[in-house]
Amino acid sequence: MVESDDPGDLAARISALYCRARANALLDTDFVPAGSLKFHDSTAAIDKIFDSRDALERLIPGFVSTYDIFRVFGDNSVVLDVGAHWGYSAVAMRHSGCRAKVISIEAMPANISALSRLKELAEGNYDFANVAASD
Repeated sequence: MVESDDPGDLAARISALYCRARANALLDTDFVPAGSLKFHDSTAAIDKIFDSRDALERLIPGFVSTYDIFRVFGDNSVVLDVGAHWGYSAVAMRHSGCRAKVISIEAMPANISALSRLKELAEGNYDFANVAASD
């Protein structure tokens, strides 16, 4: 199970878990009974990174150069963010200077609270749909 109060540490531990899964090398400690799962407070994470470039930088090191391309999207543009998770990419776009409305697609119901909080904070410049998307 991946637990942490530090968003940067949490992202690193999740990344390590994905690497083990792709290498077919999961550890016994990577598995937990479903009834014992505890969810991280995703709304608190969104609150921390929404107004703080430093907090977002700890979560996504180098995000400015990664998301810099989104600066060219102006007020009349729309960016579709497929696979939003908690909305970190949408926040990174905002911090990088993107003025477009961002619409996220996210299949996991567990992520709705974070995306709802992001929608509140973005004051009309963000929306999401809790649906799955494919080719």
